Amino acid sequence: MLRNWWQIYGLSALVVLSSCSVTKRLGPEERLLNKVQLEVLDGIPDDLADYEDVLRQRSNSSVVGLRIPMWFNLMVSTTALEESKRRHAERGKEPGGIRWWLAERMGEPPVVYDALLTERSRMNVQSLARRKGYLNATCVSIVDSLDPSRASVTLQLELGHSWTIGEWNWSIEGSGVEGNAAIFEAKLPIGSRLDVQVLEAFREDIAKGLRNVGYPSIQESHIYFVADTSFDRSGHRTRINAEILPQDWDESGSPRPHEKARFGSINWTDGTAGESHSGGLDSTTVSFLVSLESGGVFNETDLQSTYQRISRLPSVRRLEIPGSLRSTPASGAVYDVEINIHLRKRFGLVTAMEMIRSDARYGPVVSFAWRDHNFSGKGNTWGAKVSGGLISTRPFSYSSESLVPNSGTWSVDLDYSTVGIPPLDLERLRPSNQARSTVAANWVREIRPEYIREAFGLRYGFNFVENPSKNSLLEIVPFELRYSDIQSKPEFEDWLIDQNNPFLDARFADYTSLLSRMHWESDWSLPKRHLSGRYRVDFEWTGLGLSLLNSAVDTEEESQGPWTLAGIPLAHYIRLETDWSGQVRVGQPAQVGLHYRLKLGVAKTGENMDAMPFDRAFYAGGTNGIRGWSIRDLGPGFASEDISGGGIVNGVGDLQIEFSTEYRRHLTDAFELACFTDAGNVWILDGSHSSELQALNWKSVALGTGLGVRLDFDFFLLRLDGAFRVHDPSRPSSERWIDLKAPKGQVHLGIGHSF
Repeated sequence: MLRNWWQIYGLSALVVLSSCSVTKRLGPEERLLNKVQLEVLDGIPDDLADYEDVLRQRSNSSVVGLRIPMWFNLMVSTTALEESKRRHAERGKEPGGIRWWLAERMGEPPVVYDALLTERSRMNVQSLARRKGYLNATCVSIVDSLDPSRASVTLQLELGHSWTIGEWNWSIEGSGVEGNAAIFEAKLPIGSRLDVQVLEAFREDIAKGLRNVGYPSIQESHIYFVADTSFDRSGHRTRINAEILPQDWDESGSPRPHEKARFGSINWTDGTAGESHSGGLDSTTVSFLVSLESGGVFNETDLQSTYQRISRLPSVRRLEIPGSLRSTPASGAVYDVEINIHLRKRFGLVTAMEMIRSDARYGPVVSFAWRDHNFSGKGNTWGAKVSGGLISTRPFSYSSESLVPNSGTWSVDLDYSTVGIPPLDLERLRPSNQARSTVAANWVREIRPEYIREAFGLRYGFNFVENPSKNSLLEIVPFELRYSDIQSKPEFEDWLIDQNNPFLDARFADYTSLLSRMHWESDWSLPKRHLSGRYRVDFEWTGLGLSLLNSAVDTEEESQGPWTLAGIPLAHYIRLETDWSGQVRVGQPAQVGLHYRLKLGVAKTGENMDAMPFDRAFYAGGTNGIRGWSIRDLGPGFASEDISGGGIVNGVGDLQIEFSTEYRRHLTDAFELACFTDAGNVWILDGSHSSELQALNWKSVALGTGLGVRLDFDFFLLRLDGAFRVHDPSRPSSERWIDLKAPKGQVHLGIGHSF
């Protein structure tokens, strides 16, 4: 007898899939490609995934032996699918519809063994090995066709010796390139493996470097490499003869050398002759963004950075920077530049609907925004946005398993932004930093199951690119005024009174703050190890200078109460949050990846506050956190999710540590599976406000694991994750590890990846 729901659904799925026959789609002489595997007879290279990329034919994607995408395809009738495609073509539309999406986006047709493609795969693998420096590599293919309906292919690769670079010889004769301008210091040191792909990247770097020192006509095709394998056959070392070729040859066969050029005329237009009162751009602003100087040595990087800076102006719709190279007897080669700026309409009205998908809230929000894209021609904009929505919020004062729309949110936002950092003059800033300043104000009203919250904010800040090569962005907010007013509902007010705990009352008290913030994020990568990712740091502090604000706060020296501003307590805390995420390539780049994230957060109050405000504390659990628990079902520390009170709010703490790994595998363009593991919790720092059960203890780290499905609909990604609890710190010590007979867990529906 089937007692569990998963047994019933599993049996139903097997019945449906078993009704789809693979052979019904195959011709009489066709065989299903059952497997394609690559065997390296003399070791396993660290770049094995590169060899898999050049295979011309692969078997159908599978998970634990189940070819799920193929079965999706077989569920759709071929005749019905072709008829659907025909109707779309008659209407002039792209292929679409549920049948097409299920068969060709979610699914994939059965792969039929092709002897020609197998031979092409063998040749590609062998050629790639030789290009990677294994000059004597050989590859053979073995086809197992004992089963008349299936075929399995094994490619056996024998690499042999790896050849290395033993010497460099450079030649620039007739090229016109000055010896001191060429990049002759090889980035590939002696002893490096003779890898043609690396040499091609090196050649691209040389050509780009020469264009950056004044030679606009030099392309990759002008850099010529010849490997001399007779240099040291016994040691498997080669001599690389590198030559920079001339620009061209004349009719007599004489070389036409490259000419070192300087920038000539630099003109720009936006269709309004640069007059700001006509809706155009201010000449001072454009001159600041253009990093080109007439008479300066030609530099391709300056052209690219100019394009990036101007195109990022909100008022710019499209940008073109054509150039022409000419030669003059007096000045030699000159490169003239024309900057054609196409502006968008100055005023715009946008209506949008977006989905809030934070851990604590979920639901649609509709917004109406009006914006002036070119307020005075100085790259400045201002706008207003009104938004509202009906969303689901997890109540924290009592337990609720279902999330239904139970909250409303409304907000009004005003903002003004401009190029630079006023009051500093543009001349004192570096254009490459792309500095921009913003003044913003917002008002928010939330009606939640527990309380009605109104908040007002006013801030001034600026951001700039700290390191363009790493896409590193630094944002500094020296001044931000925040005001939060909470009106508790009767049921929640009674709950707070019953707790009779000042620490708990402080979580939901009104407050105002004069704070400063810093945000820094940047890419990082280790190309040789196929590692890349991004890290983020957020730091904010408020109330640290209260002793300097005696004249502005309503307090008396003999008063023992908190310092206030206009009768409202001043917030006093520091808060640090970091997020370090990355991915490692473990297979074909478009199909398999291992992703991970480490998240740390800590907040500490000062003497003017008893506890961190609820909206600035950290949360555990949820669709983007420890997925074996719902939001705020986990922690702090050993706290039980079935008990509310005791001076704590379930799942809310001052210290957060989370670590997650996720193995993602694309089965098709639209269908992805993931296996994940999450660990972490939140804790309360100040032991005087809680028992030791809520303080940091490594035995209270929660652990969960699970499986997920992702459906890519092009314009958004729908995610369904099911996780169960491996270690649950809220249970008695003898029952914390997983009980396979009665496992507990959570199912989450989300939009986008969790990290």
